Amino acid sequence: ANKQMKKITYHTWGSGTKIVRSWIAKDFTFYDKDGVQIHLHGRSSDEILSLYRTIQYIKITWRIQKNRRNGQSLKIPVERSHEQICPVCNVLQIVRRKVRLDPMNLDTPVCVYVAKNSTSPLYLTGAKVKSL
Repeated sequence: ANKQMKKITYHTWGSGTKIVRSWIAKDFTFYDKDGVQIHLHGRSSDEILSLYRTIQYIKITWRIQKNRRNGQSLKIPVERSHEQICPVCNVLQIVRRKVRLDPMNLDTPVCVYVAKNSTSPLYLTGAKVKSL
């Protein structure tokens, strides 16, 4: 989660390069049963959700970690018999929400929501998650 609702939290490498600390859309790569990448760019949020049936697994990349295993990627399979707790389905819904609420900023954190009194997306924070 991001540290602030309206401001992106960055990590600065020793070289001075800044990266977004939270997951961004390109940290999630979806694949079909043949191992072919399924691209989400340019698709509507409804099209993205309809892809769930063709996705076989997801590859998640952690660009920055406390344990310093930066760049680590894990392959996670679909759990079709338990869709409500399937990590692939949940990530697909998170990316879908990002595309629907903030389509022009896909290089910013994917965990977004819109508050009742706001028109612009807010970033999900640890405090917000805890309050839910």
